[in-house]
Amino acid sequence: MDNIRQLDDCVSEYKGLDSRWHKWEAVKAAGGRIAVAIFDRISHWEVAHPEEGGEQG
Repeated sequence: MDNIRQLDDCVSEYKGLDSRWHKWEAVKAAGGRIAVAIFDRISHWEVAHPEEGGEQG
């Protein structure tokens, strides 16, 4: 828990960072959502384009 508080302090001091990004948990959650969106997009692309390296079958 202390580590998260230290991260929050560091993040909130970062130059010009919008206040919504001052909490490490918010940064982690956004990163997770972005990762899922990228994975979903790649997965759907591969299924739709099997001739370009997507799933065969």
